[in-house]
Amino acid sequence: MRRANTSHRIGLSMRVVSEPTVLETRDALSQEWGPFLTYAMPEISWIPIPNLGANVVGFAKRWELNGLILTGGDDIGATPVRDETEDILLNRFLTKGLPIFGVCRGLQFIVNHFKGSLAADLLKNHVNRRHTVRFSFDAGPAIKSGDEFVTNSFHENIVRRPEVHHPLVSFALAMDRTVEGILCKNHPLMAIMWHPERERPFKTVDRELMRWFFGVGQ
Repeated sequence: MRRANTSHRIGLSMRVVSEPTVLETRDALSQEWGPFLTYAMPEISWIPIPNLGANVVGFAKRWELNGLILTGGDDIGATPVRDETEDILLNRFLTKGLPIFGVCRGLQFIVNHFKGSLAADLLKNHVNRRHTVRFSFDAGPAIKSGDEFVTNSFHENIVRRPEVHHPLVSFALAMDRTVEGILCKNHPLMAIMWHPERERPFKTVDRELMRWFFGVGQ
């Protein structure tokens, strides 16, 4: 995996929510992201990305975004404007060799982009549960292959290892052998199934993983 550069203007994708009291559809970003990014990468600049469809290219250019976080929320297919926006962003950042980090839906969206498929978590092992995740590669000085930690899990869809297609590889698994982390062999791309922004207190392992990936402080 090629690493990110050291100049950071990171955009965060947003979910789509409906506000029935005013008959309004809104883009939304969890308030948990601000405190987490302040904890993990206080050196960076970041901005939420509205769901603009094809017009998101102009937004990314105007704000000179050189990093992308695909956040959680919304099943793939549930909100077409978000799917379109993130598909355009993903293709743009892949083409330009810019770093992409996915969280939960973000991982699923990336797997889907590379022609992998999702499966329903019929046993409910990952729906509002805490479980152990094991790393299978080194991520800088703080994370080593074989390390384990307990984290949150909120996804109703799972990814099995055979669905992680080239050039993606899995680097973290749950104890049921489902995929919890992926990276790309030829692009600065990484994604995880858990939500680092939802941990209380925030975890050092999440901080170190994101700093290592984006090359912050190096």
